[in-house]
Amino acid sequence: MGGNPKDQFSEMQTPAVFLSISLTSPGRNAEISSNMAHRKILVILSNRLSPTQKAKWLELDSDETGAIHKQHALRTQPRNARYDEVWENDEGKTDFASCYRFKRKYGHKLQKRARS
Repeated sequence: MGGNPKDQFSEMQTPAVFLSISLTSPGRNAEISSNMAHRKILVILSNRLSPTQKAKWLELDSDETGAIHKQHALRTQPRNARYDEVWENDEGKTDFASCYRFKRKYGHKLQKRARS
């Protein structure tokens, strides 16, 4: 490295850095991430101690951080596999707010199949 500070600066910067800075814009990135962050989650509230008790089905809309944006109860069990994740609470709780433990159900029949 020579004594000229201008030469040192040009050696540290690479063309790739300038390219990535020039192509990204905050508005476009926010729009792309908001579309990819949307996740549909199915929550099943059941009772393992009393199997005759009907299960409750909840559909949640959340983002990648896990923040829930919408929640609504379903009348019956869904028929189509359209959920990104399926979670279950089998402690016999009647509403989502009173539950503190959920189990993830991998490979559930209502979960979307992974793209390969």
